[in-house]
Amino acid sequence: MNSHKLYSVLLELVEPVIPRGAGEVDPGVRGPHTHGAPLLMPNPTSITGILLTIYHSSVKGGLVSRARDVSEWYKDFEANLGLGDEGNSVRGPFIYIDLGDRKVLLTATLNGWSVVDELINKLYKLKNGGYLNKPEKFGEVMRYLNELIDVKYLDALEDRVTIALEENVKRIKPHYFTIFKFIDYAKVARSVVRGQYPTVFIGVELWDKNGKISEVVKIIKEPIPVRTFGRGRISVLRILNEAPLRSVLERVSKGKFSEVIGNAEIILYNISPILLDVETVSEDMYHEAIMVIPAFKQIHDYVRKELEDLCKCDKSSRDCVRELRIYGKVSIIGSGYSLRFRKRKPLYNGLLPGSLIYAKVRKCSATLEEVYSKGMGLLRHLGFGTIVPLIL
Repeated sequence: MNSHKLYSVLLELVEPVIPRGAGEVDPGVRGPHTHGAPLLMPNPTSITGILLTIYHSSVKGGLVSRARDVSEWYKDFEANLGLGDEGNSVRGPFIYIDLGDRKVLLTATLNGWSVVDELINKLYKLKNGGYLNKPEKFGEVMRYLNELIDVKYLDALEDRVTIALEENVKRIKPHYFTIFKFIDYAKVARSVVRGQYPTVFIGVELWDKNGKISEVVKIIKEPIPVRTFGRGRISVLRILNEAPLRSVLERVSKGKFSEVIGNAEIILYNISPILLDVETVSEDMYHEAIMVIPAFKQIHDYVRKELEDLCKCDKSSRDCVRELRIYGKVSIIGSGYSLRFRKRKPLYNGLLPGSLIYAKVRKCSATLEEVYSKGMGLLRHLGFGTIVPLIL
């Protein structure tokens, strides 16, 4: 796993931003007033998309276009960054706080953000409580996950109101009163490192196995001011020749990051949505996030298959993944808007960041690093389905 190059694409945030989430404003929204609500973290493709936009403006001939329609939007990412299940991959996103002499990383939880080191310590405590392998303790685990926060989501929100005026009279246009909820990530950082005013970034890691990402990175002359996350927000793009989240996971694994998992109890904590390839879902998912309960057999079957593939299980073995438990929430995940096709990209069913998968695995021939670098679910090579794997 050390034959490839590692990079990080970081966006230095200079003002509050709005990674678009549920209730986002578009021409189809109507009513006495509307609101734009942010996700806890932007989707990984929101960050790599900015990188490709800069690359497109810097090279002759522009980007390689492989998508034939908006349903194939991801093929342009694959073609230009060499992404694929056996190729390059994206991991993240994460908050990166630069304190000069040290760096602090945070990831999304169900209701906020948590420092990665502290998050992992708290996840280990779930094992000590004896809750994970007891179905009757489902409620206790969910309450624990909901409380895994160093900074609450609501504490970082900042409301801003916009209006539109009639052209010839000083009067507000009907239906153009909008409330936008921005996230102040600088406030998130100050809540973690009190008494300081650190530089704050949001970023993803790029794992380059075939040299394609290196070709793109060489073209980029950073730092570059860019517009990000709607409403004309400004950030500064920077590139690091390192993978900080991977470094943290390697450190806390205590020498086991590159060892084969074998027979073990494991937990997978996702920090970006795991996109689920399931045929039918409850209509409730279209209205709000709901808890993943054992009755959702299709979700459990899909996650089991994904975990068996990650562990490279023998297809003849029926007990490679046992006592599978999923604790978290599922909802509809938007993949953004295509400027090229001028249409919305598809919606996906997804397991939300901050959810947890527990299982006992047998003869798992993958390493923790392989599990982390590959991820889980649809479009995992684009950064979706980034998981923090731990051996209990």
